[in-house]
Amino acid sequence: MKEAITAILMIIQLNLFGQNVNVKFVQMNCENNGGDTRERFISVYKGDNIIVTHPKIRFGEFSLNNLEVGEYRILFTNIFGQEIADKVEIDSTTKEIRICIDRFEETREVTLFSQLQESDKLEIIYSSTGCSHWDNERIKFYNKKGKWYFDYFVNNKKIKSNKLSKSDLNELIEFEKRLRQMKNSMGGCTTIDEFTFELNGKRQLQITDDSCDWNGYFKMKRRIIGIKK
Repeated sequence: MKEAITAILMIIQLNLFGQNVNVKFVQMNCENNGGDTRERFISVYKGDNIIVTHPKIRFGEFSLNNLEVGEYRILFTNIFGQEIADKVEIDSTTKEIRICIDRFEETREVTLFSQLQESDKLEIIYSSTGCSHWDNERIKFYNKKGKWYFDYFVNNKKIKSNKLSKSDLNELIEFEKRLRQMKNSMGGCTTIDEFTFELNGKRQLQITDDSCDWNGYFKMKRRIIGIKK
């Protein structure tokens, strides 16, 4: 009986680890669960061996056939222009691997939001132009009696004001980190978003994003300002 159980376990192990598989790789903006069809300079490795480099992408997908089971590394360039290395485990049940092109690699870059003093006033000036739109917005951040607040303007008209929580300030730091990396984006979009940061009336940072890859500004507005659009 013991020998029979051992034989069955060996057969199961061979089925799991002894066969090759066909796998589809899909580029995704994982936070928004959206697809991506742009060139991300993908390479797939198993150990030190290159399986494929710059595969032919069709509708944001490519397939690799007859892969051995085991651990693989996927190298690609994310929407922030950073080179990312992801480890994935492929077994006999693997059919699809998602490549999250919006994955952000943490940076050590110091942000304006992380250095704010109570006497500071920080303003984000946002403009966006495209084939059929022109948007102009400003968000002012200031301290009053030890508490941080914002004023939100559209076309120089104040739309909303409110107090900021500690988690709001932390999210603004993360927003600025990602925005700073968009200077390395691929570009190529007809919509051009421009961000200018002024600290106490002096310009400190200006970033232009013409990639249409990142919606971090609208995400920040939705969560902190409470504006859905």
